[in-house]
Amino acid sequence: MKLLMFHDDPPFWFETLRNLGLAAYGGSDVGEVIATASRVTPGDYDSWHDAWLSTAERLEAEERGSHPVSARDGLLRASSYYRAAEFFLHGHPEDPRIDHAYERGVSCFRDAIAHLPGVMPVEIPYEDTALHGPQPSTGTGRPSGRTGRTWSVPSWTSSPRTRVSIPPASRCSASVSAATSRPARPPTRRAWQPSSPSTVSSTPSPP
Repeated sequence: MKLLMFHDDPPFWFETLRNLGLAAYGGSDVGEVIATASRVTPGDYDSWHDAWLSTAERLEAEERGSHPVSARDGLLRASSYYRAAEFFLHGHPEDPRIDHAYERGVSCFRDAIAHLPGVMPVEIPYEDTALHGPQPSTGTGRPSGRTGRTWSVPSWTSSPRTRVSIPPASRCSASVSAATSRPARPPTRRAWQPSSPSTVSSTPSPP
């Protein structure tokens, strides 16, 4: 496909295109994606982070406390933009910006689904931790076996139940490691501090 932006930076264009694709499902807005990407300096991972974080924080601040439908839609998009912000930072796992963007994105997503009728967050026990996800409030997840567990989990749509298989921990860890590997990035050129809590509130908007 022809690169419509970032002509000399295919990774940046690929991620921009991925975020454009989320618009079909309410996970982004075409205008917001283009406006954000236009503020990014090609090849500059810090610039990428700053642009997407700025859009995510602005959107989150605007939508919290708004009408439930607007809050749902805006917070869902904000969660996508927070994820985009930290995407290229994983060459340095100790970078505090990764956890900040991740935590804000999770908070936005959870508060967004709180405004989806009949959907509730669930925790599925797995080894010494839990897998998090949403499901219709009338569904149940049933683990079977110690390893290679399988749950029957209702999907988000009206389609029949979807079988979700979780591999044993060793295979799961290898798969996650391969899937989350990122290209290394240059060292950060400046210190970074998260936004003041007063700027972005984590309090869900009233129903």
